[in-house]
Amino acid sequence: MILIITLYNFLVFLAIREIKNVYYIMYILSVAAYAMSYDGIGFQYIWPTHPEWNDYATGFTLYSVILWALIFTRRFLRTTTTAPRLDRVLKWTIIARSLYFVIEVLLFPELLTIRSIEIIPLSIIFYTAITVWDRGYRPARFFVIAYGFLFSGFFIRTLVYFNVLPFTTPLHYSLHFSFVLEMLFLTFAMGDRIRILKDMRDRALRRIIH
Repeated sequence: MILIITLYNFLVFLAIREIKNVYYIMYILSVAAYAMSYDGIGFQYIWPTHPEWNDYATGFTLYSVILWALIFTRRFLRTTTTAPRLDRVLKWTIIARSLYFVIEVLLFPELLTIRSIEIIPLSIIFYTAITVWDRGYRPARFFVIAYGFLFSGFFIRTLVYFNVLPFTTPLHYSLHFSFVLEMLFLTFAMGDRIRILKDMRDRALRRIIH
C-alpha cells in the first residue's frame, strides 16, 4: 500500500510539479523505513549483514518521519499565511528536534530507542491542522482526520505498551494500521486541495469573463 501511494503521488508530482508532493513522498518512505526497522523486517531482508545499524535504525528512521511530517505540514497547510505564529512554532520544532537528534547520535545513542518524545511534534502538527481548518482553510479537513487516526493508533499502542490493553496482534500493529489510514486520508487531502484550487480558479475565470 505504501508503494502504491508513493507511486500515485509521484505521478501527481509529475503532473502538477508541486514540491509538497515530494515532501509527502519522503514522509511516506520514512514511515515505510521506520515500520521495517521497528518490526525487524528490514534486518531480516534488507540489511541482515549489518546488525550494528539495526541497533540505531529505528531512531534514525523515526527522526526522518517527524522531520518530513513537519516540513510537509508547513507546506500543505500554508502556515506562513494561514497561521504565522504556529508556523514559527513548527520551524522551532524542526530545529529543536534536529538538535535533539544530533545530541542523541553523538552523546547518548541509547536515547534513539525512546519514542515517547514524538508525541510533542505530533501534537503540534495536529493542533496546527485543527487551527488552520477552524480559520476556514478547507483542504485541512482531511489532514485533521488523517492525524486523528494516527493519534488513535499511537494512543492504543501506548496502552498496550503499559499493559492497560492486552497484547494481541491487531492491537500490537495498531500504529501500523493508523499509519496506513493516515496516508490514505493525506492522499485524499492532497486531491481535495487540488479540486478546491481548481474550483476557485474556475470561479475567478467566470468572474473575469462576466
